[in-house]
Amino acid sequence: VKERIQAGNRAYFTNLSTLRSKTISGAAKLQVYETLIRPVAIKGAKTWTLRVTEENALRIFERKVIRKIYGPAMVYMEDKIQIRWLGHVERMEDNAVPKRMLKGRLYSKRRKGRPRMRWPDDVENVLKKMKVKEWIEKMRNRVQWGLVVEEARLTQGCSVEW
Repeated sequence: VKERIQAGNRAYFTNLSTLRSKTISGAAKLQVYETLIRPVAIKGAKTWTLRVTEENALRIFERKVIRKIYGPAMVYMEDKIQIRWLGHVERMEDNAVPKRMLKGRLYSKRRKGRPRMRWPDDVENVLKKMKVKEWIEKMRNRVQWGLVVEEARLTQGCSVEW
């Protein structure tokens, strides 16, 4: 199975310029994958008895090719968009409605149980996952915050421009 995945990788890298092309449609790229790359990787699969690790290796290979064709997962795009918006809101004037909504608190009796996840908490978790230090200071500087946003794109394993 390892040899077949390596052969699939060779076919993948042979066709990489086609998969990266902005002028070729996603459907055409998928057809390249289904006709030129996948058959090389699964040649002889009728007789394979796969272990879990080998199955996972095949899935990883397939996801790599599909990511190249379709771009980054929407979840990663959402993280980048949220981080960018947080910096934008932080640089707004104090009386701007989005900033007042972000910083505002409602003082009323809350429901029983664990509090719901709020948007700022979600973005803060993303920044913690990225291990960004002193992000409040960086937010106020547009250039530094742009670097953090770009890092969000890169740390999620995405090589496609958004």
